[in-house]
Amino acid sequence: MGFFDFLRAKPGIKRGYLAVFDQETIKNKWVNVEQLLSANNPASRRQAIVEADKVLDYALDRLYPGLNATGERLKLAKEIFDYKRKEYDEVWFAHKVRNEMVHNLNFEMPSVEAKNIIEKFKTGIGLLGGFR
Repeated sequence: MGFFDFLRAKPGIKRGYLAVFDQETIKNKWVNVEQLLSANNPASRRQAIVEADKVLDYALDRLYPGLNATGERLKLAKEIFDYKRKEYDEVWFAHKVRNEMVHNLNFEMPSVEAKNIIEKFKTGIGLLGGFR
């Protein structure tokens, strides 16, 4: 546990809790995602998806510090999604799209689909407590 981790730790609070500071950081980072998406060109759409995944990873890292990969953290976060299985699966799908996009140089995504993927990230981050 790092120096600042103990400041965030709240005894007796269930998993899924994000400190107010983390919630504000997420909101601020999300503004950049929306700006990139509104530019409405292929490069900005790609970057918006990458940045949305980074925001998801930031939230997951606050909830599950010490793990290296977003996927590892997302597996543990299944408990937070509780009965929201559909939303959990959609966040996984969005993360997999991001992975395919960064590893496949020929990956193209229409504007409507990019907005859909961004919305999946936003819903997942919200369920993690990022947009309270």
